[in-house]
Amino acid sequence: MNALLIDNDLKTLTELGNLLRRDGRFNSIWYCSEPAVALQQVRQQLPEVIFLATRFRSLTEASASFKADGITLANQIRRNFPVINLIFLATETSEAYAAFQSYPLAFLCKPLRIRRLRPVLDRLFLVTSQVGGCKENACGAD
Repeated sequence: MNALLIDNDLKTLTELGNLLRRDGRFNSIWYCSEPAVALQQVRQQLPEVIFLATRFRSLTEASASFKADGITLANQIRRNFPVINLIFLATETSEAYAAFQSYPLAFLCKPLRIRRLRPVLDRLFLVTSQVGGCKENACGAD
């Protein structure tokens, strides 16, 4: 399985990447710390799962014109790539209702811990094994 991690909190990206690598079930793990280019990276990589922050802490100049919240980005991803699994990363549970409007597989609260991540990964692999996962162009429109 291939994963794309989208968060401009570099500590979270590093920690999550390390946890996924230790899990051993991921072929490729890609990182995106710039929300303004995230959709383009999704198109290029076509991951089977995206771990996505619900909110981006600070903006760079490149992101200034981009509405920097992960829920808006998730809705764009869902419209273009309906079968990619989404897993939200959040610092607050108050964002959960809005996040679930884009039909994510799960909602994880930061700081990430393996005991909370492991059941989500098990569910992810169970779901993708039953539906065949995301293959070639099946993830979205041309």
